[in-house]
Amino acid sequence: MKINFTIFAIAFCLILSGCKTLSTYPLGYYKVKAHGAPPQMKARMISDHSSIRAGQSFKLGLFFSLQEGYYTYGAEKGQDNLPTDLIIRLPEGFTMIEESWPALIVKHGKTAAESEKVYDSDFKVIYTIIAPSVLAEEIKILCSGSWQVCRAELCAIGGGEFELILGTGTKKKSELFRIF
Repeated sequence: MKINFTIFAIAFCLILSGCKTLSTYPLGYYKVKAHGAPPQMKARMISDHSSIRAGQSFKLGLFFSLQEGYYTYGAEKGQDNLPTDLIIRLPEGFTMIEESWPALIVKHGKTAAESEKVYDSDFKVIYTIIAPSVLAEEIKILCSGSWQVCRAELCAIGGGEFELILGTGTKKKSELFRIF
């Protein structure tokens, strides 16, 4: 009988440590397809539930993975940067009640005026959503994202399109709920 090492490692991690932080394993470790361009930053959209019930709240996350040495910006427009812009398209009746971005770090420039706030490592943006009282059989959530990825003075503009499909009827946590 063959044992898939990746599945064994995930199970071991879940049992012993709970995989609660991104720093435990890089985003590429999880079996969720990454999207987006340029190749220096990829993103994944996942939910803490694979199936939801009417009236239930659940979390939706966009998880970003940056290549070492690169950085990107937050949601706010800065001096010369393009912000990371995420547009979540929820089905009718769904309500977004919270949007949570991590704290930015200060990247020091040549002068104090050139200092910027950036993300220079993997980060996640989490949304809390409430389902309406009546649900379709299958729920499709879409997201469009755009961002600017930089290294030193060179920057590239990119983005991605994401789709997440959730089942309905019973409340069921996804396999990756612990990373929320």
